[in-house]
Amino acid sequence: MSALGLFNYYYFVFPKKFLNYNFKKDRKGTIAITIFVLVIFINTVVSSNYNRTKIFKMSPIEQIDKKPSLEGKVRKWFKDNF
Repeated sequence: MSALGLFNYYYFVFPKKFLNYNFKKDRKGTIAITIFVLVIFINTVVSSNYNRTKIFKMSPIEQIDKKPSLEGKVRKWFKDNF
């Protein structure tokens, strides 16, 4: 993303080339850009949800027996001796 941003800045913004293109503000272009952004957003959400379910199906999280901690042993020793 940052490479694309640097490319846009150095080739279009910095030399002010975009001012020479004489872009016109119109409703059709606004709708096209809005639809494009919405499609990209929806595609990202759907594909991430699909990948999340695929990952959870592949490797279920197994419960591992916890080893007793040193703190637990010290508390038990303290309770037994004092």
